[in-house]
Amino acid sequence: MDPQNQASAGGGTVTYTISVNYDPGEVLASPLPTILLVTDPIAGLTTSFSPETHVLIQFTSTMTVQIAPSIQPGSYTIHVYAHPDPNSPFPGPDDKEVDVGLVVLSGPATLANTDWALSDLTISPSPPDLGDDIQIFADLTALSTNAPYPQSVQSGCWVDNLPPLPPWGGTPKYSGPTGTPMLLQFDFSSWTQYQTAGTHQVTCLVDPTSEYNDPDRSNNKVSLTFTFLAKFDFNLALSPSSQSINPGGTANYMILLTYSDPRYSKGTTVDIQLTGLGPGMDYHLSQNGALAITTSPSTPAGTYTFTIVGTALGVTHQTSGTLTVTQQSVTMTTTASTSSMPSVPFEYSVSISPSTQSVEIGRITSYVVTVSPKSGNPVSVSLTLEGLPSDIQSSFTMPSGNPPYTSTLNLDLSTSTASAGTYVLTVIATAGGNVKTATVTLIIQEKSSQTETTTATQLGNILSYPTNLAIILIAVIGIGLVAFSARRKRSSVQYTPRPQPSVTQQPVNYCANCGAPLKPGKQFCTSCGERA
Repeated sequence: MDPQNQASAGGGTVTYTISVNYDPGEVLASPLPTILLVTDPIAGLTTSFSPETHVLIQFTSTMTVQIAPSIQPGSYTIHVYAHPDPNSPFPGPDDKEVDVGLVVLSGPATLANTDWALSDLTISPSPPDLGDDIQIFADLTALSTNAPYPQSVQSGCWVDNLPPLPPWGGTPKYSGPTGTPMLLQFDFSSWTQYQTAGTHQVTCLVDPTSEYNDPDRSNNKVSLTFTFLAKFDFNLALSPSSQSINPGGTANYMILLTYSDPRYSKGTTVDIQLTGLGPGMDYHLSQNGALAITTSPSTPAGTYTFTIVGTALGVTHQTSGTLTVTQQSVTMTTTASTSSMPSVPFEYSVSISPSTQSVEIGRITSYVVTVSPKSGNPVSVSLTLEGLPSDIQSSFTMPSGNPPYTSTLNLDLSTSTASAGTYVLTVIATAGGNVKTATVTLIIQEKSSQTETTTATQLGNILSYPTNLAIILIAVIGIGLVAFSARRKRSSVQYTPRPQPSVTQQPVNYCANCGAPLKPGKQFCTSCGERA
């Protein structure tokens, strides 16, 4: 029997498909006619079979149930029998029975044979966060029908095993034409209290109570799987939570960050601030969460509680740690007595010169790093660099050594594709647990014009040809001879100045060589010596 259950309002009609088969283990002398019938008839339900009787061993029949408009709404069971040999008494030993269900709904019957279909199920926002007001969208389409439009049909959605939203989300009115999608929207704002992080499934269904004679109910339901992204949050922890060092030493911790959803770990920046350090203390925080707190030789002994505050996307958390500074002493033995003297821990400083460098992409620049001892017995101090774009090559001429020493930090931008801009570089000096830092500024500029390079290249190309080189040499020699001849000519001319006659008005001439006024009667310019 297919389907096993149907539903319709009073006045409607529903159909069932009945398949009749003989047991393959039975041996039949000849096929017997089989009749289909219903026992215990129900008032208000009229049944018929097509065909009602068949002589084949295997056949299929359609049972039609007409529902009287006056029948009471409720659930009914119809007992269907297959009785071999209509001439034998009923019931008989070879009868087969199957029960089917019918739900009679309240309200008028819908007699349309409409093939409803749901498709393109989506959720907004996607992916949703916990606490979001969720909306579900789906396309409703009538693929075929025998009734005019508009047609109203119930539809609704539910999530996981929760009950559907009453009344099944609504009863949209489909206006047609056949084959045209209609967008359905379901508001899940009332479902917020049931939201939990993780994966869920939303299911939507059209015509849930079978008010239509839908020839294909396989496309009446669609489902979608989605995942709730937990609301952003993070946890801040310090490991270890406490340390103990001598004055002038360095304590190393690790700041640990965990997020409410692992996907927040990519692209989320947590701003870290540290407060509560004692006198002479400073700290350095690396990008990987390594925290180094340094003390000075003058830091008083005692236990200090510091607070780490982290802030990201409007969420703030904090944690605390302790640092105990102890006074270490050493024992010195003399021939006279034994006395206790405070130890002098190693202390040093690091500096960089110059504080700022500007360099074009494709060139090389450098800084000088100076490591100087301040107290105690020197130990090896190593140098590293942070903050440099990844494709710029860097090297220290002396990456480690016992102070005092200097090391040149070379930066090679010959193959760099870094963006022009200002970068703050941090040189980290490490002597055991004693960490010092110094910062400098690197200004990267775009490459300048290539005019000079081009000109030099052109000149090189000219000089590369022997003929061109010979012409240039001859021209240079010729210019030199002309200049030498002119110099000798000027030096060999002797003249005696004459008194300038008194002229009431005379035109003024100018030297064609230097532009100076020529004195009347003079054959040579008194300014440059050229012939007038």
